[in-house]
Amino acid sequence: MGNTTHKQVSRLGTYRGYSEAVYDGYVRRSDYLALADGKKLAYDVLLPTRGGVPASEPLPVLFMHTTYLRAMKMVEDGQVVFDELFDVGRVAKVFLRLRAAFKKDGHIGDQVFRNRWLKRLIQHGYAVVAVERSGTGASEGKISASFADVAREADEILNWIAAQPWCDGNVGMFGVSMVAMAQYAATSSGNPHLKAIFPCASSFDMYDSVSYPGGVYCKGFGDVLSGSTGVLERMIVPVDSD
Repeated sequence: MGNTTHKQVSRLGTYRGYSEAVYDGYVRRSDYLALADGKKLAYDVLLPTRGGVPASEPLPVLFMHTTYLRAMKMVEDGQVVFDELFDVGRVAKVFLRLRAAFKKDGHIGDQVFRNRWLKRLIQHGYAVVAVERSGTGASEGKISASFADVAREADEILNWIAAQPWCDGNVGMFGVSMVAMAQYAATSSGNPHLKAIFPCASSFDMYDSVSYPGGVYCKGFGDVLSGSTGVLERMIVPVDSD
């Protein structure tokens, strides 16, 4: 059968024989993009780097249309803000404080910090864009639960991403929970630049599956959602120009 060392294998838990990583790091930049109605949305773009130099060629893009912040201020005045959302262990708190003290922008948790698998994709030549939905994070406007509104906003953003010099016109989306539902909405727009979605931990119907399962209001979920909103507001990261 000959030498099978370089045979391409892609199945659950096994992935080998494909391209090697060509980048060794990434740089995060943030700014505002403007929608047709003049509203400004905050975004982060993570571009792969080689030897500290950002990629100059157009790349496929992984896009998160998020209500959970494009980046999070993890530490403020020496205190771990994230601990108010989740129980952070003692060792993790020490790590976060040291990271904030000694690393440039170490108090910020970007998308790679929160989704470690993105690092590998960036090294293989993907750019990552996280945009905060209207009315969330540093973005202007008012949040809407309407799938139609989310689809219209995502459609505009997809067109904007595809027009950037660092994008080759091909976009995939990722994210969990409400961010996953935003992917369903974006797909319904029929935008030609959206080639794939990767939704996780989500349903198609927020009412029946989460808010009112069986027609009964889920107070536990409502309390968690309302409580987390205040904490997330304290964790907003300004864009570079602010």
